[in-house]
Amino acid sequence: MKKFLLSAALVALAASANAQDWYVIGGNVNGASWALADEGGKMTMTSEGVYEWTGTVLGDGFKINDGTWDNSDAIIGSNGDGIAAGEEYYYNVGNKTENIHLAGGYTEVNNPKIVLNVNDGTILLTGEFAGKAQYYIAGVNGVWDVPGTNPDLEAKSEDGNLYTIDIALVAAEGATEATGSFKFATANWGTEFGCEEEDAETITLENPTIEVKGSKNVAYNLPADTYTFSLNLADKKISVAKAAAINDVEMDANVAPVYYNLQGVRVNNAKDGMFIEVRGNKAAKVIL
Repeated sequence: MKKFLLSAALVALAASANAQDWYVIGGNVNGASWALADEGGKMTMTSEGVYEWTGTVLGDGFKINDGTWDNSDAIIGSNGDGIAAGEEYYYNVGNKTENIHLAGGYTEVNNPKIVLNVNDGTILLTGEFAGKAQYYIAGVNGVWDVPGTNPDLEAKSEDGNLYTIDIALVAAEGATEATGSFKFATANWGTEFGCEEEDAETITLENPTIEVKGSKNVAYNLPADTYTFSLNLADKKISVAKAAAINDVEMDANVAPVYYNLQGVRVNNAKDGMFIEVRGNKAAKVIL
């Protein structure tokens, strides 16, 4: 648990606490996803500077704000740690704070209750912590499906720490390099894994690994091929390597093609649509 001295932003927050409403906002707040000023997330003042909210379900990844994103001093977010059941959580304030995620890799809290104390800068969360987080990749090949809505983009793990997914990268027409950006995230953008600043680091063959420092997109610039994208929760690193199953195939016009959907996920018996065809170390979009 982290404890911080009250910053100027926290002091300003405490001073203005009685002048505004507070709302819990996140990927799943009583079924609502990132809905501003939603009545289902509205908190009730119980004493000066102390607010409470009770609900039916709270998903991993949330913040508290005044019903807008306009006031940086009224955006309550993560201190870098996960929030545990029944333990005071010292939050950070500002528009650059990350989402508050659930400690222990849980996906939701049933019958949650949040007590916000702006006097001492703490949140207390109680309820029934449930589920285990699933991790998804987003952005590769320009596909930004909301994490959790496309099961083909779920990264898998055998040990609960290293999550991997094979993706066929496609270059723009006339180019040999595939470029873009991506990140890993839990369902509904609950917890996001990437750079500290947008595209601050670029994955290349020469630089295949970065340290997770925030939630912003990671750029990539790689030869069109099939790669294994990895998220290591233990080491807090993201890495990309050529997928052995494809990399070991020699470039030959007679090599049997392997097909992937436009999200880069392998498809057996591809037909009636547009797919990515990988033949040897070449990849191209084809219509079957």
